[in-house]
Amino acid sequence: MTNTTEQEVSNAEQQAMQAVAQADADTAAQSTGYTTSTPEQAEQVATNAVVAADQSVAQQAFTPPSAVTPEEAEREATQAVAATE
Repeated sequence: MTNTTEQEVSNAEQQAMQAVAQADADTAAQSTGYTTSTPEQAEQVATNAVVAADQSVAQQAFTPPSAVTPEEAEREATQAVAATE
């Protein structure tokens, strides 16, 4: 009887860990547009996105303002995302 209970607890823990891993991957995919298969990959994608955002903010802070067209802004955003890969 104890073995059955231990197995049920073990199965529940495994399911919970899988659910957390899937939630991490889903969050990374939703926030960055990149699908990951492990929590480590999800964390790396998120870290890369934060680093790219920090670099963008720093660049904007030290670059004189200019008249940027929407097309140029989109191109710069695309480059920032590509830099996170």
